[in-house]
Amino acid sequence: MRQIITCAVCLTLSAAPALRAQEAAIFSGNDRVHPVYAENGMVSAQEAVAAQIGLDILEAGGNAVDAGVAVAFALAVTLPRAGNISGGGFMIVHDAETGETKAIDYREMAPSSAERDMYLDAEGNADSELSRFTGLAVGVPGTVAGMQMALENYGSMTLAEVIKPAIALARDGIASAQRMAAWGDVARRIAHEIKNPLTPIQLSAERIRRKFGPKMAEGDDDALEQMTGVIIRQTGDLRRIVDEFSKFARMPEPETSRQDIRQLLRDAVLLQQSRQEEVAIKLDLPAEPVMANIDGTMISQALTNLIKNAGEAIESLKKEGAPEGHAPQIRVTLTPENRLLRLTIADNGIGLPEDRARLFEPYVTTRSEGTGLGLPIVKKIIEEHGGSLTLETAPAFDGQDHHGAMAVISLPLAIDATTDQGDKADE
Repeated sequence: MRQIITCAVCLTLSAAPALRAQEAAIFSGNDRVHPVYAENGMVSAQEAVAAQIGLDILEAGGNAVDAGVAVAFALAVTLPRAGNISGGGFMIVHDAETGETKAIDYREMAPSSAERDMYLDAEGNADSELSRFTGLAVGVPGTVAGMQMALENYGSMTLAEVIKPAIALARDGIASAQRMAAWGDVARRIAHEIKNPLTPIQLSAERIRRKFGPKMAEGDDDALEQMTGVIIRQTGDLRRIVDEFSKFARMPEPETSRQDIRQLLRDAVLLQQSRQEEVAIKLDLPAEPVMANIDGTMISQALTNLIKNAGEAIESLKKEGAPEGHAPQIRVTLTPENRLLRLTIADNGIGLPEDRARLFEPYVTTRSEGTGLGLPIVKKIIEEHGGSLTLETAPAFDGQDHHGAMAVISLPLAIDATTDQGDKADE
């Protein structure tokens, strides 16, 4: 298969073998930003959604040029100043098989009607205002033509294939940082305004039940019990919602320590299995410890939420009508690979909606009783640890045709000066 590397600027760094003999590593495993390793390919971009699209192209069989073009068009939607679709640039393409490196120049060109004296004033002097701040300063964009040329000469996919994700983003929209910040402010205000009266409301209802219940006539006491019970339960529901608002608005900084993530998974599965007895939860863990520098409380919260979501997806499928022979099941799998740990939580529930990307937006939920804050909080926790969270269609389980949903988490493995766990994972 033809191997192609594409980038705007390429740097190759090498270190002497003696580096391993240092008393300390050149980076700390406790850092929130970790080096990233990849065996077969890597995508780096200024915006995460666009970078993920490039990775999806590679995983679909595309080469580096296909991925680079897909990222460029996606950036035109997610971060226009970086996408530069109305401007120009250049691309450097290296063919690993032939050893050739070529450059594609698609910088802006002057319009065909441009002429030598167009930036001169009436006296024949150069006018910088004309060349910088008027319609005469506009050049013919070269980005789209450059992307097309790169695909035709070095790509393996069509323009329609690589531009499809960008079209979907433009049509369906994305959650921008500004929107997330705005939602955080809304959450703070709601939590502040609602939480204060909840405790006196609940205490008052409980006091009314205790004080007046014994004095009520027969039959009325049941009505009082029922009505105060509604108040207490609804107050509890409101408190749960407010707690979700608070978590989303004020996510604490991770306090990391070196931990075996297998134990966190065992605890999360045990907790959810006791709550979802009708669902079979299968846990597949490696025999050796899988160490990561994490905040155990925060990661446990994320894992519990995802397994709980998987169970709720199965419950939603039951309500809509599960296929014949459906056996409710959740599969949790942990695999160390390429200096990263890969954790998947797959279910055979109702599956993902068409606009799955919106599930990471605050207050977007497919369940009537949901707050729409669970997944945004989980994503925020994972990203605070230098990892990533994606949602995919789960493979069909053995003996079943139905496809549910699968959450995929990647987190950096812990690395120290004496034991490189990433090398173990590579082996």
